[in-house]
Amino acid sequence: GSLTDTDGDGRPNDCDSTCAGVGMAADSDDDNDGVLDSADAFALISLDGLTDTDGDGRPDVCDAACQAIGMAVDFDANNDGRLDTLGPIESSFNAHAIALSDHVDGAAKPTFYGLSPQISGTVLGLDLLGSAIDLSHVQATINGESREGESARVLFLLDRVPAAGTTGSLTFTISLTDGVDSVVDAGERLFKTSFNTDWSSDGSLVTFFAPIQDQVVNYEQVGTVSAIRARYTIPSVQPSLLTARVPTEFPGYPLALEIQLLELFDDSLVSKLQGAGLYNLVANYFDNGSDYYLSVELNEADASAAAFLGYQGQSFAQIQGQIKVIDVAQSSSDGFNLSQIDGVGAASASSYVLNIQDKTLMSQTVSQDLFAALCGTALCFESLPGGYLSKDGLVDQMGLSPGGVALSMVAGLSRLPAANENLTYRVTWTEGEDGVRAENETRIIMTVPMTFEPNDSAGVFTASTGAASFQRTDGANCALAGSCEVSQLSLPSAPVSSAGSTSSDGFTLEFDLLPVTTRVIGTDGYFDGFFKTSPYHVRVELTGRTGLVSYEQQTITAIEGRFQVR
Repeated sequence: GSLTDTDGDGRPNDCDSTCAGVGMAADSDDDNDGVLDSADAFALISLDGLTDTDGDGRPDVCDAACQAIGMAVDFDANNDGRLDTLGPIESSFNAHAIALSDHVDGAAKPTFYGLSPQISGTVLGLDLLGSAIDLSHVQATINGESREGESARVLFLLDRVPAAGTTGSLTFTISLTDGVDSVVDAGERLFKTSFNTDWSSDGSLVTFFAPIQDQVVNYEQVGTVSAIRARYTIPSVQPSLLTARVPTEFPGYPLALEIQLLELFDDSLVSKLQGAGLYNLVANYFDNGSDYYLSVELNEADASAAAFLGYQGQSFAQIQGQIKVIDVAQSSSDGFNLSQIDGVGAASASSYVLNIQDKTLMSQTVSQDLFAALCGTALCFESLPGGYLSKDGLVDQMGLSPGGVALSMVAGLSRLPAANENLTYRVTWTEGEDGVRAENETRIIMTVPMTFEPNDSAGVFTASTGAASFQRTDGANCALAGSCEVSQLSLPSAPVSSAGSTSSDGFTLEFDLLPVTTRVIGTDGYFDGFFKTSPYHVRVELTGRTGLVSYEQQTITAIEGRFQVR
């Protein structure tokens, strides 16, 4: 049969026994760019002279033309484990994103909650923003019952790995107090335990290993007339509440740290707890839903060592925050339920809910995953460390004729509405770090009324004729020809579409992030000078009836986050 020879050098990409039998051999460099296929991230796309410092087939710089042929920039051009665009940090580990993961009712897929991280002094403050940890799963965890998902834990997605040979030792202290603060008032309890742990890095993976030790447990219970204060020592244990791993389900993050919040002892301690008379105390700690105040202290054994952990460049030594533990109900969503679907983007199968894609005229796709977590009533996303959108590419997209490229966001879906829906789709781009427009910042709002009609494959979205609108606001009365607002626009196609997923159990929902551009008659000139080298906050809303859009069965009102444009 015919053999494929991508680079035309007479060597087939693959060579079976018949091929080998006539004296041929497989080509070890299918695109003939000097990078062996075994090490080439784009084995069938030649670098064609682009600089590739670490020889992994990813170019150090990838402009619009480079992206158009399906390549993407290398965020670690020298392959030292530290992303090139990241600045200096003050700590051994630097978190780019922080979230709490919980398997509600033991569900196989975790729900991620944003924690609104804020650093004040040496304290990292966390806030669940009205969300709660599922009580039934906590009880199952502590009682050692069979469960499908893991216990609630704080996830720190790191942007780099400490250099090979780096080591450290710290004392890890975790305390949980009834109520909304760390003070043990009447009717409240305090549970506190600490242990020592060591860590070492080989440059790609970090290992935590707690030496065998006596673990100290403090318990307080304050009544109306008396108080109980007890201190226990559990001999010869090796706690494992703090772990590190390569997060293969989140490609783009080299390392993840996890603190198992409420699994206060691992399973090996059960017999020792029973012997010390502590097991019933722990097992009954979460009999009822309540408010708790969490405090974690991370104290380096070596006072001269770098701080253990930081968030986006700022180090801290304590983690504090109020958490609520109640029975979280898994509602039955009958609308668009966003969920983790394998293979949403062009990257390898992952657990990302959202993915940003830049479709080109050559039908190739440049794909970037977005870590997403529930934050209040919105689903908030984080771009990958070092990730960015090309300013030139965005300017080009705004000015292309019909049939051109479209910057889009893809969401995994576990279900679609079963009936027709009247919808309004709105995308808001606001210059700056947040969605609040300062006087010198620019904002664009694009609004498109639509209808949705389900069918066997996925569903059909139709933009309402002559109903789309566009509004630009800046500090100079728009500084554009005409007014700042244009209405009664007709789009050539709906800016939202759905399709069957590469996974067998779901769909995808694709949002056009630039739905109203100069491809639409009547918008010439309105985008001039909008995109700069700057961060932009993007908010996507798909509104209609109550409960139309949800994330892991919890109703949301928007998807929002920040992109860096450069």
